[in-house]
Amino acid sequence: MVTATMHSREKRLERALVGGAITAAASGVAAVILSILGLVHIGPLLMTPIAAIVIGAGLLSESGTLAAEYSEILSKTRRNRWRKVEFGSGASAEMLAGIAVITLGILSLLNLQPLVLLPVSVITLGACLLLSTGAKALLNSMRLEIPENHRRAEMVAHTTLRGAIWVQVIVGLAAIVLGILALAGWVPLILTLVAMLAIGASILLTGAAVSARMLSAYTAHTPPKGISHRSSI
Repeated sequence: MVTATMHSREKRLERALVGGAITAAASGVAAVILSILGLVHIGPLLMTPIAAIVIGAGLLSESGTLAAEYSEILSKTRRNRWRKVEFGSGASAEMLAGIAVITLGILSLLNLQPLVLLPVSVITLGACLLLSTGAKALLNSMRLEIPENHRRAEMVAHTTLRGAIWVQVIVGLAAIVLGILALAGWVPLILTLVAMLAIGASILLTGAAVSARMLSAYTAHTPPKGISHRSSI
């Protein structure tokens, strides 16, 4: 009975994390498309703030999932006070950045100094990517019960997510630099669009990697159709 309950909780956690990661990845896809459209001169002053709003919404969704599953995630990681701080700060950074970027995007759509607000949103997102790496690293360090025949897939997913985290760090730093240059007046709209494109691609990559990491465990715990677990009496 206890084992069945634990499996149920773990599957619920995995489903929640996959859902949040897929939502974030979808926002990354949308941001990439919008940024490309802006770079080819299709309404750049419209596409850029919309991309910012979409990314902000994705971050809010993901941070909400992390906050809701906070205790369950920590229960599957090593008891480390600094890990808790990293995870909490990462989830909080995503939530605050999401709110800030959505606000800046809406103000930019209203034509209130968009060439200032949009670079600021890029800098905000870059800082968010850097701060949220701790939360992603914690997800990657979760102890998941994986059967032996699924170990290889889980190891591949683990390595992929670790690589995605490093990409996120690089993109975060690049976004901050591009945002500062845009604020300084160096072709601000183009640099902002390039930064949005990179941020969207990074969020897509990380979201896909988190989904793969969780799905590797979820599929291992899901029995084939027609087979049901019988509880022992």
